[in-house]
This record gives sequence, C-alpha cells and structure tokens, in this order.
Amino acid sequence: MPARLVFGALLDGGAAVALLAAVSLVGYALLPGSLRGRRSELAIPLSVSIGAGAAGLAVWLAGSLAGTRSVLPLLAVAVLVSLQRARAFAGDLCRVGRRLAALSRRAPVLSVLLVAAALTPLPQLLLPLVDSDGVRYHVALPKLFVLTGRVFFYPWSVHAALPQGTEMLYLAGLLLRSGETAKWLHYGFFLATLAGLALAVHRGKGLRQAALVAPLLYATSPAVAAVAPAAFVDHAVAFHVVVATLCVARGRLAGASFALGAALAAKPTAGPAALGLLGAAVVRAPRGRRLVTAGLFLCGTVAFVLPLSVRNLLATGDPVYPVGHVLVGAPVPGVSEESQRKTTRWTEGGGGGPVGIAWFPGPGLRAEDAAGGHLLAVLAGAPLLLRRRGARPFLAVGGATLGVALFLSPPAWYLLPLFASLAACGGLLAASLRRPWGALVAGLLVAPGLVTTARAGLESFSPVPLLTGRVSREEFLERAVPGYRAAALLRRFEGEAVMAVDFPAPYYLDRPWVAEGLLDEPVLRSWMRETDSADDLLLRLRLLRVRHLLVTPGYGGGSSVSMLPLAPVPEKVPLAAALRSRLRLLGSVDGVDLYEVPDAGRLGP
Repeated sequence: MPARLVFGALLDGGAAVALLAAVSLVGYALLPGSLRGRRSELAIPLSVSIGAGAAGLAVWLAGSLAGTRSVLPLLAVAVLVSLQRARAFAGDLCRVGRRLAALSRRAPVLSVLLVAAALTPLPQLLLPLVDSDGVRYHVALPKLFVLTGRVFFYPWSVHAALPQGTEMLYLAGLLLRSGETAKWLHYGFFLATLAGLALAVHRGKGLRQAALVAPLLYATSPAVAAVAPAAFVDHAVAFHVVVATLCVARGRLAGASFALGAALAAKPTAGPAALGLLGAAVVRAPRGRRLVTAGLFLCGTVAFVLPLSVRNLLATGDPVYPVGHVLVGAPVPGVSEESQRKTTRWTEGGGGGPVGIAWFPGPGLRAEDAAGGHLLAVLAGAPLLLRRRGARPFLAVGGATLGVALFLSPPAWYLLPLFASLAACGGLLAASLRRPWGALVAGLLVAPGLVTTARAGLESFSPVPLLTGRVSREEFLERAVPGYRAAALLRRFEGEAVMAVDFPAPYYLDRPWVAEGLLDEPVLRSWMRETDSADDLLLRLRLLRVRHLLVTPGYGGGSSVSMLPLAPVPEKVPLAAALRSRLRLLGSVDGVDLYEVPDAGRLGP
C-alpha cells in the first residue's frame, strides 16, 4: 500500500479525532453537574451529541456573520474555555471505556465479530472523496463557503436549504486538514453509534450479551456499513437519535431534547424519531405534567434549528424549506415532480420489500439499498418486547420511523434511526434466550450481512488498484469521479466563477461555482423560461461573475447539439443556440464542454 496514501489517511483521521474530541470537551462543559461522574454512561454520549450540535450551530453563525476565517479561532476559544472540565471529562471517558472493555471480555466471539464488522469500511476510508452526495453537496457546499469566505443561502440546490449542522463540522475539517476529513468524521459517528447502542441496551448483568448483540446487528446491516465511510450525514443523525433514546430510557428528558435538536440540525430525517420519542416521553410523564414535559422537550430541540429556520423563512417564506412545501403539496421551485418523487419513492417499482424497505441485497440493488435480513427477523419479533419497559423508547423510534417508510419508501440510509432501534430490540430479544443460544442465533443471523459489507468495502469504487499502488490518485479520481478531468481542464484557465450544468462533482472545482443540486433543474434552463434574449442571459452570467461554463453530456456536451437540450420547450431552442454562439469553446474532455463567457468582468454586486 502506498505510504503517501496511508500517511494522508492518518492525517485526515487524526484531524477528525481531534475535532470530535474538541467538540466533545465543549459539549461536556455545557452539561449540568448531575450528569457527570456516576452518570458517565450518559455524560460522554451527551457531550459528543450536544458538542457536535453546538459546534455546528456556532460555525454556521460565525461563518454567516463574520466569515469562515473566524471558524477555527472560535472553536479554539471554546476549547480553551472548556479546559476547566478536561480532567473530569477524561475521567468519565475512561469510565465508559472500561465499561465497554468489560462488556467485550464477557463475550469474546461477539466482540471479534463486532470489530470485524466495524473495520469493513476501512478500504473505502483510504480512498479520496468520491461518493456522489459528498462531492455534490455535503462537502462541496462547505468548500464553496470556504472559497467565498462566508456561509450564505445557496439558492440553486434544495439540499443547501436543509439543516447543515454536520456539514459545518465538515467545513471545520476542511479548514483544519482537507475534505477527506469529512469521511472520517462520518465514520467516527458510526463508531460512536455502536458504543451508544451498547450503553443504551446494557442495564445490568442480564443484558451484557445484549449490549454486544445490538451494535453487531446494526454494524452488519449493508445499508449501515456501506455509507459509514462516505461523506454523508446520516450516521450523525443516527448517533444523536440513539443518545436521545438513551436519555429518554434513563428519564433525562432535557438531554434527550438537546440530542434531538442536534439530530434535526443534521438532517430532517430525524423528524419521525423525534416525534416517536416525544410521544414516549409524554406517555411516561405523570398526567399533570405531560404538557410541561412536551414543552421542555421541544425547547431544547428548537434551539438548534431556530436560526436556520429564520433564515429559510426570510429567503423562501418556508421555515422548514423545502419540507414545508412538500407537506402542504406546494411545488418546490426548480424541482420537478419526477425529481421530488425520486427521493420519496426510492424503492417503488423494484427492490421494495415488506413495509417498503429492501431488506435483502439482490440484482439491481446496491449494498446501501438493503437493510439486512437479520433486521427483518428482529422486526418480526419486536412485538414480543411491548411489555418490556426498557424497550419502549426503542419501539417508539422504530414505530414512528417505520410509519414514514410505509408511506414514502425512502432510501435505506435515510432510515438508520430505525435500524439502530431494531438492533437494540434484537439485543433485548437475544437476552431472553439462555446463554449461549442468544449469541449463537445472533452470529448466524449477522453472517450474511457481514459477508455483504466486507465485499462492499472491497468492491465499491474498485479500490484495490489504488490501494496496491497500481494506479495513482489522479488516475483513480479520473476513473471514479465523473467530470474530474473537466475540472482539471478548467484549472488551466483563470476566472472568478464557473457555472457547471448538470455537473456531478463541484467539490473538485477550484473556484466558486453556480451549479444545480441533485434534484434541481439547471439555472440556465430556469432563466430561459423567463426571457427570450441571449443578451439577457449573458448579463445574468456576468452579474454572477461567471467566466466559464461547463456543459456535461446530459445537456449535449461533447456533441453538435451542446447546450440545445437546455431549452425548456422546443420554442426556446433558438435561444439556446443564440447563447451558444456568443460563447467560445475552449475544449472538451469526456463529453464535457468548457465555454468562455465573453467580457465577464467584475460586474454586479
């Protein structure tokens, strides 16, 4: 394995560990004294969750108000202020570590399987940033904010309007080291979720085995393991939800409220879990205090998402844009009904199994699309836990999320809170079996998932040639990332900004860009709906300081009809042709055309 590749991965992983440790210390300093010391099984998970949520919010506010250069100094000051709690933090961290180590010694076979499952994503972690969502928006938008020097409302992608709590940690990772740090941060949340499940399930000697079965069931889900090394945000969501569930199970509703706020600030997919836990907390409260409980629960949750909601309200009129538009049936500007349906009916027409989820890998299904047959077996047995008080918070999360899956059939990785809850329930079911039958049944159930996740780690993006040194990093990226060579071509020309039409990897552009998101239509196509003048289109490009234009094969790039498919209706084809005639073709590579916009000076704001 090339030493440079390993060294770079170690630096990225080290930066992620340092960042997670820093935000955890900050989160620990924010905790009340009642949660420290003997309550370390709550203090450490909560410190990570609250610290990540608070750091994400602080970075977002600092980047919006003072610019991205203020981010690292702000985090440094927060860490320095929190150092007064460093000794207590280290003590609680050691207590949790000793507890987890003691659990692993009680069931060595399960521990070995769990370690093997946790390491299956490692080959993918060593790769450069290649996953589609990461290079299109999860890490691309933080890079855009760094390039422009500020966090702002990016109007050409609906994903940019979603909560960005975890992406703000990725922004800090970009400033600290590189975009690959995001992959390690996401993997760190995956590992933290495994530890959180063990702590959430373990309530005494009778549940020691269950505390290892639960994270093992979770880690061997193909959907869970496949996205762990990617620059997604879904494992951060799952971790925050597991922490909130742990808090509800222990009767710490304020902690649960803030953990759910961090989850919602990471991604709206935490919404069903939040509703489920709210219901569980209200039901457990005395009758006279249920309204107070609900209010307390909502206050901490709203705190993390309120600033972004205010921004979205001012920019779009919808505080939870685009979710609010979808809920009331209003069209989302720039997003077609077909694109909107794509994410809400992911398994429709093939691959969908019971309750709208693809449980088993098969033809036409990627690893991240399959939940795992062992979790389906747990789902079948979950009703047996209804009378078990300790299982009810997990059942509440699972039931609420399952209802959404039944109604919408979203991608499997949107449902990680459901899979974590099922894994916890599976651990509790295994505890009802006599030793060693519980461990034996769990081992047999997870074996197919472990094989699938191991294969995915070694096959996705074909990493072996890079890991063995047969190809260089550049050669790997040229093969694995569509548009990478076009981005390299662009670097040969100077210019302020670039518009990239249907471009799948804006992260690899070296200057600020205007590019539609995964679901949005191209900006040029939207403009063509509003005007019949090529001069007007050129003026709009100049106002955005666009000097170059990239057009991919999806809109005719590399062919004689380049740019013509941008016309929203046949009557607009002459307008597209007129605009193309005003541009100068600088080159074409892999079917991507690079055009120069004439006289694109420093016009506009």
